[in-house]
Amino acid sequence: MKTHLIDGRGRGEIATKQFSWGDFMVEYQGDLIENTDAKKQEDHSTGCYIDIAAGEELLYDYGSHSKASMKAYPWLKH
Repeated sequence: MKTHLIDGRGRGEIATKQFSWGDFMVEYQGDLIENTDAKKQEDHSTGCYIDIAAGEELLYDYGSHSKASMKAYPWLKH
């Protein structure tokens, strides 16, 4: 079995070999949680700690790189 993200459905398992009746496939051992809680757990920036040295340069990605944003804020190109 291999985990894939399936458009419009979320995470799913795809068979990597032929399975027959009675074959063991997978056992779920986690907690049953709401989708909103699952999304929070997948946010890798939540609870993220980093060490920043004195004098270290910090760069930020402001996210929007649409044509309108690039025209209004040409410094985003660099």
